[in-house]
Amino acid sequence: MVKFIRQEAEEKANEIFVSAEEDNKVYKKLIKDLIIQSLILLKEPAVLLRCREVDKKLVETVLEEEKKAYADKGINLPKITIDNHVYLPYVT
Repeated sequence: MVKFIRQEAEEKANEIFVSAEEDNKVYKKLIKDLIIQSLILLKEPAVLLRCREVDKKLVETVLEEEKKAYADKGINLPKITIDNHVYLPYVT
């Protein structure tokens, strides 16, 4: 039963991800929210961020925007390095 629920949740999450990916504004917000949520949860001074290779430019853009937004609030983001060697797989 737990396996079934997990599978259903993964399928639903994948549907949401694919539909968001088709709408650039929604997808950009999703990426931004996932990054910020992860940084808040990790609470680390330095982070190695992995993304899909196709999302690398978008992630770089989001990070630059967030650095400026946080700096305006007097909050420093942790040192974030995007992994240029290992990328997340494209899951369908």
